[in-house]
Amino acid sequence: MSDYQVPQFIEDESRLVGPFTFTQLFILIGGGAIAFIFYKLLKGFIGIPLALIFLFLAIVISFTKINDMPLYKMIIPMVKHFVLPKKYQWNQPRGGNAPSPITEKKQIIDIKALSDKKDLSGVDDLTKILDKGNE
Repeated sequence: MSDYQVPQFIEDESRLVGPFTFTQLFILIGGGAIAFIFYKLLKGFIGIPLALIFLFLAIVISFTKINDMPLYKMIIPMVKHFVLPKKYQWNQPRGGNAPSPITEKKQIIDIKALSDKKDLSGVDDLTKILDKGNE
């Protein structure tokens, strides 16, 4: 009997460069690029604080974990929670979607009377009656 290796730590993301995962590296590079753009475009008193704020946000978003879940995986559900409406109201559909009440009376079939006949015409009669009921 062969031994098979069972995968372990399948919930952990693989490390791309050093201690960084692909997502963390992408967030850090993006935050650094935005900070660099603010620093170059708005030199001086406004550009440096904005660049530092974006660098800080990139670091916080990429490394913070809440209940062993990364913050970057929580951002979109949090935004959806605060932006989308929370009150759900069901409205009955109008038009042909609602079921219609049954107005036809079903025909009662006496199977014993049909089964007493030994010829095959009883089967044909039964088939006609059953097909007629489906129409």
